[in-house]
Amino acid sequence: MPLISEILAKPDDPTNFLLEPYIVRGGITFLHGDTSIGKSPLTWEVARCLAQGRDWLGLSTNQCRVLYLEADTPESTLRTRLRSLTSPIGEWRIEFLTDVSMNLCDHEHRIFKVFHDYTKRFGPFDLVIWNTLRQFYQGSAIDSEVPQKVYKALRLAFPDGGTLGQCPQPQSLSGP
Repeated sequence: MPLISEILAKPDDPTNFLLEPYIVRGGITFLHGDTSIGKSPLTWEVARCLAQGRDWLGLSTNQCRVLYLEADTPESTLRTRLRSLTSPIGEWRIEFLTDVSMNLCDHEHRIFKVFHDYTKRFGPFDLVIWNTLRQFYQGSAIDSEVPQKVYKALRLAFPDGGTLGQCPQPQSLSGP
């Protein structure tokens, strides 16, 4: 068993960031906050900047292929909001899943075939952004195993890409 000093003396492996220092290629990034504070617009801008290889809020990015899984806001509503982005075009795709019942905790669920088909049709994605966690599973948001199960499912569905997920703060966990 090595000493901590021995571990810290070793050089760090280079980290392959998509958005330095927040989003790592092949990693999981979790965006959490109260409902309606702007998580979605933030992730649209992340998707746009990464797809175009542009800096995001002054931070460097590596251009990549992005899939945005929208399970919370209907296309008709989101279309208007996306038009407000500066130059929203880039190598990112949006799939609207607002009318799809999903349960990523069930590895036999039909949505996995749909995800597999995305990769087969469009190639591997470097980043999969999903909005919002509560739409991708069935069960209690308080169950501490749910996020782990959903993350595992997303890693299985998109093994080549990192994931950026949004989740509003559960009411029972929010402060006064």
